[in-house]
Amino acid sequence: MKKQCLYLLKAAFTKKAKDRDRKKQEYSSLYNYITISQEMNLCHEGRRIQKEICFRGFVVFGCRTLTPGRKAAKNPFQRKKPKRMKSKKKKPKRKEAEMNLNDFFQRHPKAALGFSGGVDSSYLLYAAKSCGAEVKAYFVKSPFQPQFELEDARKAAEKLQAELRVIELDVLQDEKVAANPPNRCYYCKKAIFSKLAAAASADGYSVLMDGTNASDPEEERPGMQALQELEVLSPLRLCGLTKEQIRRRSKEAGLFTWNKPAYACLATRIPAGRAITAELLQKVEAAEAELAAMGLSDFRVRVFHDAARLQVKAAQFAWAAEQRQQIRNRLAPYFETILLDLEER
Repeated sequence: MKKQCLYLLKAAFTKKAKDRDRKKQEYSSLYNYITISQEMNLCHEGRRIQKEICFRGFVVFGCRTLTPGRKAAKNPFQRKKPKRMKSKKKKPKRKEAEMNLNDFFQRHPKAALGFSGGVDSSYLLYAAKSCGAEVKAYFVKSPFQPQFELEDARKAAEKLQAELRVIELDVLQDEKVAANPPNRCYYCKKAIFSKLAAAASADGYSVLMDGTNASDPEEERPGMQALQELEVLSPLRLCGLTKEQIRRRSKEAGLFTWNKPAYACLATRIPAGRAITAELLQKVEAAEAELAAMGLSDFRVRVFHDAARLQVKAAQFAWAAEQRQQIRNRLAPYFETILLDLEER
């Protein structure tokens, strides 16, 4: 009887152990299947099955077995919520482009200005005076600047009741400038603004600025590198003011320069690689003065070998064709051959 009872008791425990192992294997297989799948419905089903497993007495997560009363393991079916890091709010740094001219002249209440009498530098001189800054304008007269530019500079400074100092400089004395390499503008700007900086420093000005605006492409202007090296400030560019905005503001301010055509120095009329001489520059200046006297505006007379290549706006093609004989007569003292460029300026 005792042996029979022991046999029955052993059989019961063996059956219970087999049942428990079978359930472990079933639930473990189900867990592996659910965790491999990425479908949301299977994940939801997995949560329901997990609760059922916990209720029945054990949970199999990998090789770990938990019995009732013990703390349950973390739910592998539930995605972990990312912890939100509390970051200290920092005040955004103010970009230079968000600066306005009033801010600039509050920081630099005394400055010297490289002045050309054009749209940009005239408006900058007006803005400086309006902001109460102490500013002095400097105009560098070189063979690259025609006479009318000096006259416009004097007129603009007089209208704004600003002091103007004219400095003579022969940039052709610099061999690198006279050779006219592709980056000639770099050497020219460096020579001009080095002269300006010395004159301004002698007058008690430690800050030197120019009229470069936000529309001027830096990659196409080697002269900007020279300005950076000499630490010349460009308030219009720093404040993000474009050419169009400057013209509009100039008109509102009543400046006569608001609709003045953009003008590049006379050296730009000579192709890179050809040496620049004072005589050649005088021919170009005289030819453009003759055409301006005829009423032509916003044009260029460029040197093409020994000929004058005339560039005009598309609307002026018909006029140039009608006036071809008069144009030839006026430019004959300077160029034997006059060409009309069919590509508009």
